[in-house]
Amino acid sequence: MKSPSVRLCRSKADGNRYPQQDRIHKQWVVKTMDTIMKERRASLEPDPKTMKVLLVEDSSLLRETLMDILSDCPGLSFEGVALSQDEAIRQLQHQAFDLLLVDIELAQGNGFEVIKATQQADYPFPRPTYFILTNHAYPQYRQMANELGVDHFFDKSMDFDLAIETIEAHAAKFAA
Repeated sequence: MKSPSVRLCRSKADGNRYPQQDRIHKQWVVKTMDTIMKERRASLEPDPKTMKVLLVEDSSLLRETLMDILSDCPGLSFEGVALSQDEAIRQLQHQAFDLLLVDIELAQGNGFEVIKATQQADYPFPRPTYFILTNHAYPQYRQMANELGVDHFFDKSMDFDLAIETIEAHAAKFAA
């Protein structure tokens, strides 16, 4: 009796059975599928040299603009997007981010509270780099950002291009 694990194939020309040929084909198919699955898994796993960004911005226009402009930036990946303080803090409790790109004034809450959440003793991940991009570049907000250790503070209306350039440079440095 033939082994049930070996499927026999027939030659169209003579009807002969070639279990050895079928076994080789099956091994090739299994090897090819293993290779494909490994490649897919590797593509799903974030590259350790890719800077993972959490974008906290309630303006859909600005969110889409930032993500569109920075989507081609090598070494940067938007791993999270939040529209509110609570949503951002929830994401921060479940995933590590390398960079927080935060607006101060949100529809619900504010960006300073998001930053403070990453400075608590029970925060489970390393401290991310803080970037603030806001329309509210008041001196008291700049002072508060400085006290919280914000790495970069940008006015949306005056410093947008500089913010993009700085983020790109930071991603390049991160990936190096």
